[in-house]
Amino acid sequence: MDYSLNQFTDKALHVFTTLILLLSCPFSLLGQEYIYSDQEGDDKKTLRVSKSQLYDSLLLTLKSSHKYSKHSFSPPGYTKKWRMIDRDADHNFLAERSGNEISIQGKYSGSRISKIVQIDNRPWINKLDHGLSAWVKTDQDHTSFWTLKLGSGLDPVEFEVKKTGTENLTTPAGDFEVIKVKINLDGFLVSNFWSAYLWYREEDGLFIKYQGDSGPGTSLRIIELQEIL
Repeated sequence: MDYSLNQFTDKALHVFTTLILLLSCPFSLLGQEYIYSDQEGDDKKTLRVSKSQLYDSLLLTLKSSHKYSKHSFSPPGYTKKWRMIDRDADHNFLAERSGNEISIQGKYSGSRISKIVQIDNRPWINKLDHGLSAWVKTDQDHTSFWTLKLGSGLDPVEFEVKKTGTENLTTPAGDFEVIKVKINLDGFLVSNFWSAYLWYREEDGLFIKYQGDSGPGTSLRIIELQEIL
């Protein structure tokens, strides 16, 4: 009888302790998942995007049939770590920021890569769509930032974004009140060479749609929210 009582007491204590830890834990792994379509010319893919919180960092994971990409954003929402695995392009690397340097280690296009990229104190945002969600919710009308260009040896590129207004946008996932954003290369001489548009849900900055091309002579690319799971 005493043994059974002790078992019950131990189990109750374990449950109580677990509950306290969950309630007091400074992080949550609970998140949200989204389905996007990604079409460039005749090539159409489905992307599964997961968002979760770990301590003070937002984690963003993207999965398709051949690619896995994970981004860690530090407050107020800028990239601090980026992991990329792409079987088709033969990438498998980790990029991580420390101060005004980004360390890149792993494999790029089938070859070993180990280098340090120098930037200034502006944000590093290596997910041009979801990575701008935190900025969209601020009062800033425009900003500039760094990105590592995946198609050019992971060299740093400067971009700028500007809010152009609000509108209603209809997608397969529903109707949304959105903030429209224009993105282009930063700098007077190059700003007119390329631009694209992005749309974000006004209430919380959720990325809804991207429309633009990858450069002169390339096909139009459209990324659009299909479903909120």
